[in-house]
Amino acid sequence: ALEAKHPRHLHSGIPPELKTTLDKLVHMSSEDVGAERTAQLRKWVGRAVELRDTEVALKERMPSHCSKVLKGKRLAVFKEMLEASGHGDETIVGDIAEGFKLSGPIPSSGVYRAKRTSATLSTSALRKAAHVLRRGIIHSTRGSGDRELDEATFAATSDELQRGWLFGPVSERDLPVDAIVTRRFGIRQGGKCRPIDNYLESGVNSTASSEDTITVHSADVIAAAMIYRAYKNLALHLESIPDAFLSIWNPHRACTEIYGQHVLPFGARASVHGFCRTSLSIWSIGVAIFLLHWGVFFDDFIGCETPVLSKLFELCADGLFMILGWTTAADKGSDFDTIAKVLGLKIDLSECKLGTIRFANTDNRRDELVATLTDILDAGAVAPCFQGRCITDRSCYTWHLYVDASNDNEKAGIGGILLSEAGSYIGHFSEYLDESAKGILNTSESENPIFELECFAIWCGIWTWARLFRNTQVIIFTDNEGALYSMVNGRSTNDAGSRIVSSTHRLLDEHFVNSWFERVNTFSNLADEPSRGISKTEWGARAAIDCDRLAQMAIGSGGELPLTE
Repeated sequence: ALEAKHPRHLHSGIPPELKTTLDKLVHMSSEDVGAERTAQLRKWVGRAVELRDTEVALKERMPSHCSKVLKGKRLAVFKEMLEASGHGDETIVGDIAEGFKLSGPIPSSGVYRAKRTSATLSTSALRKAAHVLRRGIIHSTRGSGDRELDEATFAATSDELQRGWLFGPVSERDLPVDAIVTRRFGIRQGGKCRPIDNYLESGVNSTASSEDTITVHSADVIAAAMIYRAYKNLALHLESIPDAFLSIWNPHRACTEIYGQHVLPFGARASVHGFCRTSLSIWSIGVAIFLLHWGVFFDDFIGCETPVLSKLFELCADGLFMILGWTTAADKGSDFDTIAKVLGLKIDLSECKLGTIRFANTDNRRDELVATLTDILDAGAVAPCFQGRCITDRSCYTWHLYVDASNDNEKAGIGGILLSEAGSYIGHFSEYLDESAKGILNTSESENPIFELECFAIWCGIWTWARLFRNTQVIIFTDNEGALYSMVNGRSTNDAGSRIVSSTHRLLDEHFVNSWFERVNTFSNLADEPSRGISKTEWGARAAIDCDRLAQMAIGSGGELPLTE
């Protein structure tokens, strides 16, 4: 366990494909890297020309709106490059070709972390009620009260109409019976207007279910390039055209207008999955074939290169987008420099040869932070929404906590042993519960409440050393499958278990703990003996635990959970 380290260690954020490429680059000379990239660029430019007829035939088989939206995209060569790169998303090219659906199950990518998210509404139920829902949305669409914002939002809509991404306007009486209408509104972002389509309000997002969760590369995975009009490069599935009508306020005519869409809308949950799968596929090709050290954050591609190879990096990155038929935003690209602005950060590599890389905030981010910190100081507390942004010099330190429970011969016990990152014993606890504590925990009146006791042991271990765990990483080992599942899942069908799990996670959140729950074999669980009343000085100081009080706190009475004392 000590050798395995924390599964979510700060240093483990590098994607395996990128690590493989970095390992190659370390052992290659600049000349070899240049020769390999040049050879691959020449190969795939030639292959794109050879597949020209195949591309034409592929477009002819597409629905007409898909062939128009994907007119400049080279999907045949995209497919071959993905196969050559070994990328695991085997269906992405086919999904792009036929368009992405907005409602119903979102196709699994095979490359993102598995995490089931269920729909809360069926597509058939939504379409059955569509005529009622859309009437309310259409007739409640009004101006925002900001004439300038309304005009900018409608201007962006008119631009999309001219580009063929929208069609209309469509009268309400001409809509299909099961057509779903979504309200469009504008927000100011970075001095510009961004149209947002509210697919949550229209119910479309509620019908989408997924088998995996989207993860993007942050600044931890570090010249930037941005795909122009990202979502508008991808088409909707023919079946989703009726799900994508827009209701927008026309400030010039002072009325609501309805438009249909051919492309992925900004605001639909399925759009995020479809586009991120596509951008990750492009990233994978760049890493595996062209040996590019880069990351992707939605539609932003961020690269890092040595000065001597920087021009060739740009040539290969631009060449890859050109081969695939993707256009990058001219105002978003940047030249390589020792200082780069990425995702609100300034990254200074001027002293990287000395082992020093400096991260600083951009002026805009700095002003935002000053305002945020001022609000925190005025309030005297950090709001829960900022907890995920807190980091200290302790954030990479990992504790190992082993816990266990026993319920033999009418004696119920709990125990725990805490180890440091180096494997040294720090402390332990070993307690038997009296009838009062057992009664508090056994709200379900189980004959053998071992599950409740195992959950309680976890709670006691975290509560005992919570201040020590603050702003650090902790791996909690238990040999009980039920307790492990409930802690990982964040809930339980057992009443007492559900309360203890909730209290445990609240305590972890209050102390900003990066926790990981792991199963340990019963025979390897260090806490087995202390759970049976055994205490040894070699395990470190024995912590005194008031089981009655901790049981009351874990089960809770509806009030606020107190911090450790």
